[in-house]
Amino acid sequence: MKHNWIILLLLLVVNTAAAQLVITNGAGFTLTGDAVLTLQDMDLVNNGTFNQTTGTVRFSGTANSNISGTQFTKIHILQIAKTGAVQVQLQRTLNIGSQINFTSGSINLNNNNIELDATAFLNGETETARITGTTGGYVQIITNLNAPAAANPGNLGAVITSAQNLGSTIIRRGHTVQSNIVSGRPSINRYFDITPTTNTGLNATLRFNYFDAELNGRTENALGLWRSNDNVNWTGVGFSSRDAIANFVEQTGINSFSRWTLTDNDFPTGVFDVFADGVTGIRMWPNPTVQDLVVSVRVKKTVDANVMLVDMSGRIISTMAARLLNGENQLQIKADRIPAGAYTLIIVAEDGSKMQGKFIKQ
Repeated sequence: MKHNWIILLLLLVVNTAAAQLVITNGAGFTLTGDAVLTLQDMDLVNNGTFNQTTGTVRFSGTANSNISGTQFTKIHILQIAKTGAVQVQLQRTLNIGSQINFTSGSINLNNNNIELDATAFLNGETETARITGTTGGYVQIITNLNAPAAANPGNLGAVITSAQNLGSTIIRRGHTVQSNIVSGRPSINRYFDITPTTNTGLNATLRFNYFDAELNGRTENALGLWRSNDNVNWTGVGFSSRDAIANFVEQTGINSFSRWTLTDNDFPTGVFDVFADGVTGIRMWPNPTVQDLVVSVRVKKTVDANVMLVDMSGRIISTMAARLLNGENQLQIKADRIPAGAYTLIIVAEDGSKMQGKFIKQ
């Protein structure tokens, strides 16, 4: 408490009229030990040196506060302890050395970025106390992922598992809506850019966490994963599991990463339908096959789909686009040029749902 009162006196001397702590050009501000700088209903304006390697900066009070200035700003521990729904709003990029602790209130990126050190993390995010930023900006961490097992770098919410060494990996979390993913439908207010050094043959699992407050009107029990390599064109990846109570959607067998988001499907269980005899899935014949493979699949409505041929190592051998009409469809797959062995045929509809089956090439 002694630290808080001493610092508060300094703040009042610096700029009482504007309710700001201003670090002027050529000046510096340093926290030592476990000192706590409490900014109650005040802004932080750094035009000098504010590069903390220890201590805590605590934003409190009932009014919005800003972090701004012309110079690099680094906070060791940032604590958000605002009352109610008020925010700390960024007006410049912010670096965090250790952690961001959320007690109450949110951080609005406001088209700016938060860069976390390799071991820094978010702590205590909730539905009402979290990072937001629907106008742009992201929170980012760069860390090494060597055979990660349910790794959640920075506690950003992208949980990654893979037996491979992904190397130095950039993970960015943003909150702008991704548009026109499926049938003109937008995404939720969250996306992840995941960029590993090694980005092929990963056979990874991604668990995508989110908050209910980010749903953006989407139907939660119908959410599926979508990916894009150019942030414009999107491919449905579906899901292997999802939980509307725990707020996650997960998919396995991911061989490379890019931009990922969530949106809902027309049907909570996907567009794929059962055959007249009650069989769900796809039918393939002849199996084993020597040359061509005939595939039969039923859908509940007309959709676009991607058809992927995957070998036993998880490598995608070929892809093709298909238009599936409402009802039963037959596709012909050329298999005469692939090596003998076991393969999986995966059909992913535009709503993110998928069906798959195995066959043998002789």
